[in-house]
Amino acid sequence: MLRARQSRSVLDWFKRLLFPVYCLGCGSESDWICPQRLKQLEIMSDRRCAICKKAAIGGLCPKCRKLTQLDGVIAPLDYQNPLIKQVLSTAKYDGGWDAITCLSAALHEEIIRRLPEGDWYYAYIPQTKQRSAKRGYNQSEIFTKLLANERIFLGIKKIRETAAQATLTKAERRTNLKNVFKVVNKPPEEIVLCDDVITTGSTLSAVVRPLRKAGAKRIWAITLAHD
Repeated sequence: MLRARQSRSVLDWFKRLLFPVYCLGCGSESDWICPQRLKQLEIMSDRRCAICKKAAIGGLCPKCRKLTQLDGVIAPLDYQNPLIKQVLSTAKYDGGWDAITCLSAALHEEIIRRLPEGDWYYAYIPQTKQRSAKRGYNQSEIFTKLLANERIFLGIKKIRETAAQATLTKAERRTNLKNVFKVVNKPPEEIVLCDDVITTGSTLSAVVRPLRKAGAKRIWAITLAHD
């Protein structure tokens, strides 16, 4: 069961006073998802693969673990839930970047509980400078900073623009991201990649491969939802 965190900064309270937010589920003035709707959200077990939905350990079945080269995935929510889809769409495309804050706060304890012990550093899926300038923010970066504070690895770069993954087939997704990410600094041995949604795992996998080549030994992924 999820629950809304009670603590807010003074700045956040002041912002909500001037610009109130209404729950996308029931319309009440609260947060992007009100506490009552949060309690009703179903949390996915890590014994089900976040990609193919088959039996799994640590969020990945053996086949998807091999394909992605990830050691595990934490993806608690179902993106096909209309409310989750609307919240993440608001965060990604409609300028509602603080919708990520709402979900991250609610999922924080569940995510930390599932992540194995380790000397973890965190990294987000980078955007090109052109995409960041157009959108004004990177939702994966916001999510990562909420989870990690200062233990963030910034040595991953996206070296060219690509078509939006959501518009492509499974095969096209892999080709679209081939050799698009570059690791420019030596990575930590244990690293967590953070993104908003995992679908086929192609985006995460495209980042994992250069990280492995650069020396990362243990790589997990955390996303807010699975598709």
